[in-house]
Amino acid sequence: MIDVWPTLFVTARVAVLVYVGLGVVLFLSERRTVYLPDFPAPSTFETCTAFGRGTENVVYRGMRFHHKHVSDRVAVVYHGNAGSACDRAILAPIFERAGYSYVFVEYPGYAGDPIGPSRERILAGVPVVQQFLEAQEYHEAVLVGESLGVGVTAYHASLAKPDRLVFISPYYELADLTGWIRFAYPVRLLMRENYTPGEWMQDVSAPVLFIEAEEDEIVPSSSADRLYASVSGEKTRVRLPGTHNELYEHPEFYASIEHFLKR
Repeated sequence: MIDVWPTLFVTARVAVLVYVGLGVVLFLSERRTVYLPDFPAPSTFETCTAFGRGTENVVYRGMRFHHKHVSDRVAVVYHGNAGSACDRAILAPIFERAGYSYVFVEYPGYAGDPIGPSRERILAGVPVVQQFLEAQEYHEAVLVGESLGVGVTAYHASLAKPDRLVFISPYYELADLTGWIRFAYPVRLLMRENYTPGEWMQDVSAPVLFIEAEEDEIVPSSSADRLYASVSGEKTRVRLPGTHNELYEHPEFYASIEHFLKR
């Protein structure tokens, strides 16, 4: 009779080593997968000219953002996703047509910042952005967050009292976006870079516009559903055909934001 126990023991030992090793690799590479500051191409904050005339590249208490003063009434604050804030200058005309000033926040670690991005650095910059809004004496604020920026925007909303919010590609918590990994590892316990909009939105009552892709391959629909259900105040949901990176191809995407701002 063949003794299979040594073989089973060796197999189990190898499986454990592979499991632990893969977990270590995932843990060490977390920031490289969460933050994509050079997508689609490297850029620098100082060289951004996409916003056009009247927009200033501001450095304020260590934070950088593109700011244009249009009126004292409302300022729109945009917290973005991959790439630089400069890549989202296409949204600026929408804010201007609504008569709003704007602040496009450049994350620490992005657009030529030599120190890498982290949850700690990015969230630490949010109160600075709020201080800038108060120094400019804007009467109202609209916060706009896209993908990763949904978490930053929700955190901003928990510190201030925005008048409205726009969530583009929303999620309940960033751990939901880890795919199969969240079923194999205790992701929520291990993630250092987890953003939790669902937690930060608990005491926020401002109206929220949700814009989602029907075939989003990055954000699970269950996570977007959970955040939408958790928001207790007035909320509007727009779902457009296509994948995560195809929202900007739809005229309805821009129209829905413009309509929400003009209400």
